Amino acid sequence: MSARYCRNIGVSATASGIGGASIEQRSCYKPGVESEPFAQELTDQDRVLLVFAYLGPLALLSLIAARREFVKWHAKQGALLSLSIAAAWIAARGVYLLAHGDAPGLVWAVVAVLFWFATGLTALGLVLLLLFCIVRALEGERFKIPLLGDLVDAL
Repeated sequence: MSARYCRNIGVSATASGIGGASIEQRSCYKPGVESEPFAQELTDQDRVLLVFAYLGPLALLSLIAARREFVKWHAKQGALLSLSIAAAWIAARGVYLLAHGDAPGLVWAVVAVLFWFATGLTALGLVLLLLFCIVRALEGERFKIPLLGDLVDAL
């Protein structure tokens, strides 16, 4: 038996696995990622719509114009992600404005700095998540964002 390296999970696997299935016949486990086989390659229009799917309000355009279920799925996930980001921002901004009125000068200064620091880190994380989702979509994979991906499947 010869061993092969499975790059998706980072371990060696034997060429003859359970039931004699070869590595080429079995897929390696990738948590949170579902690869959808395509009958055809992605068209340029599909690629543009997949990018739009994760660019805020443009997700609605992507959802309306999409012809393939794969593109629609990413548009739904992108729209839900945009809505959840907007809802979280509105809630955080409300808390920030309420705290501004009640806190004394020095305490308020510390709270304001911490709030903007947390906002910056969160924004950086969200930009990285959006870029990751766009790259995975262009590779032809469904990356399910925890909670949102399952909600998209239910829609």
